[in-house]
Amino acid sequence: MNEEEYKKVAEMAVSKDGYTLNLVRKELRTVQMWEMAIQKEPAIIALLPETHPNFEALLRLAIMTNAESTCSVKKTSPHKWNPGFMCLMLATCPNVLKYMPLYIRNDSNLVTLAVQENGAAIKHATKRVRNLKLVAHTAVEAPLPELRLGDVEDQLPLQFLGEFWNDKDIVLAAVQQNGLSLKYASDKLGEDLQVVMAAVQQHAEALQYASEKFKRDWGVVKEALDRGFKYASDEIRGTLEYVVWAVKIKPDNFAHHSLSKEDQRAFIQTHPGVAAKFLWKLHKSLLEDVNTMRFLLHHGADILPHLIPEKEQDIRTALQICGNGLRYLSERYRADPTFVSIAVCQNGLSLQFATPPVQDNKFVVLQAVQTDARALEFASPVLKDDMDVVIAAMEKAKKMSWPIWRRHPVRYASERLRGDKEVALLAAKSTGCESVAPFFAETLLSKRSVMLAAVKGYGKNLQYASETLRDDKELVLSAVCQDGMALEFASARLQSDPSVAMAAVTQSGRALRYVTCPP
Repeated sequence: MNEEEYKKVAEMAVSKDGYTLNLVRKELRTVQMWEMAIQKEPAIIALLPETHPNFEALLRLAIMTNAESTCSVKKTSPHKWNPGFMCLMLATCPNVLKYMPLYIRNDSNLVTLAVQENGAAIKHATKRVRNLKLVAHTAVEAPLPELRLGDVEDQLPLQFLGEFWNDKDIVLAAVQQNGLSLKYASDKLGEDLQVVMAAVQQHAEALQYASEKFKRDWGVVKEALDRGFKYASDEIRGTLEYVVWAVKIKPDNFAHHSLSKEDQRAFIQTHPGVAAKFLWKLHKSLLEDVNTMRFLLHHGADILPHLIPEKEQDIRTALQICGNGLRYLSERYRADPTFVSIAVCQNGLSLQFATPPVQDNKFVVLQAVQTDARALEFASPVLKDDMDVVIAAMEKAKKMSWPIWRRHPVRYASERLRGDKEVALLAAKSTGCESVAPFFAETLLSKRSVMLAAVKGYGKNLQYASETLRDDKELVLSAVCQDGMALEFASARLQSDPSVAMAAVTQSGRALRYVTCPP
């Protein structure tokens, strides 16, 4: 690979991951590379010498891409406070106000420029500026991103405007932008119906910050049923009429009820489908009532953790709803192929709760692995060495999604079958899985057809290939196209091959670290 070819590979890598510019020798870093790197990672500007002829233009690009990230790079400080750069930064990213000198954070006009784009930037202004009502009003009226309850810390402007917590104009404007701002309203305004209604209408969970008076007020609570029912008073959550209303808005609200046993019984009759999903919220005596539980069973309830039905037909129905319920049944049922068969057809992994003789039943085990390939782990040693069972598991594995953390069932096949080419080829076709190659017999690691299929499914299987295959260009290209970082395991010759290197960095810019740089 010559220098020009390397530059093209490096440019592709940088376009994928700006930080890979670190891996390029200084004398080979072109202006185009810098531009691509800054657009991906503006903080990379820290590596650019201020003597670089394009420093000003590249700094401006970094600011426009992410002013806050750029501002945090101290070496740019001689340029940062240039008036043109300063206004550009405040307009692009108001949070850079925190990096500004005191005299700027004390300038009401510049602070207003920042907070009208992001009200939370008011926290970086001086106390004098925060106490100006016009600036405060601009901050609380500024658009806010959608915030969940756990994200509000340091994001709500009203939090930093203590002087105005008792100012109705400011507080009302704040809760209209984000109801969770009610948290910072004064006790007096927390009792103001207009303020509270505006808050819960904007964000249902604002109900938790309302006074107890409003948590008992159905007119207010009704506005918060989407996400705020759990904050209503016990009296409201314990009234059947209100719970039914809340469940109509959102069935999950039943999880927050505090109904009496008799009201629960009445609710079950009218809303069995909802009650079936929240058995843990039912009174203990209802869970022990055979008729009630049988009624809920036929509406999809997983009753086996709570009650074992007396009728076999009810047990069959329960296992069809949740196969894992097999774990709660007596050995009589776990040793019965008929009941285990019903369970594994719903959840293949429930095979683990069957007795050893059933785990040695080929018909049942085939049903289990056809439902979930991982059930092969719980088959008997004899069936782990059965070609029909293992092939069925591999066929099912091809159709399943395989996050990297999932354990591929080929690891549970017998040693004899892990050396079988047909089994290996099927296992290799499960894409995105962990490396399956370590479980193959050593003789298969030098079989080109097996390893080609393996690297197409998971590029890093290349590390287990024989030395000869790691120098096979077609095979290595297949590996790096699936995972560019597999270039690490290619031969030195192919690590310096322009087409292989380009394919690797196109998939993952970080693969540049394994590309052989020309001298």
